[in-house]
Amino acid sequence: LEQVATSPHLASRMLFTAATHFDDIKDCSVGDFGCGAGILSIGCQLLGSSVNVGFDIDADALDSAWVNCKRLEIDTIDFVLTDIQLINLAYSFDTVVMNPPFGTRKAGIDTLFVKKAMDHANVVYSLHKTTTRDHFVRMSTNENYHMEVLAEMKYDLPKIHKHHKQKSK
Repeated sequence: LEQVATSPHLASRMLFTAATHFDDIKDCSVGDFGCGAGILSIGCQLLGSSVNVGFDIDADALDSAWVNCKRLEIDTIDFVLTDIQLINLAYSFDTVVMNPPFGTRKAGIDTLFVKKAMDHANVVYSLHKTTTRDHFVRMSTNENYHMEVLAEMKYDLPKIHKHHKQKSK
């Protein structure tokens, strides 16, 4: 699995923008695709989302999400153990938030996440490497998605896996 935790700084900036500039969190149903330990789901809940569902393929990550919710006395987020590639919901969300795999270990997985999110939401907020921007611009044009880069932020990727060659700069 290609997992990197979303830092509190990135999560807060992303969700603050979605909530205050676009009104896409409060009173909205929110899906968190590849939720990991739940930082985006929890942030959306704290910002007043009406429904929250986090999806992840990693049972240990979902256990961490539950622990994080319990620590904050949040019991209104549902977490689902599933592979995003197989997801086919009978409903859609107002908003999907996600920090998907970057596609470094499994080529195209970032694109799959975006397409699945667009299939299941009116609006998607997603974090990506700058080097993939041109790809997503082309994809959004081909798929008739409206895409907008809202911010460029430094993403500190600690060297935590064997396949990491260097610390982030």
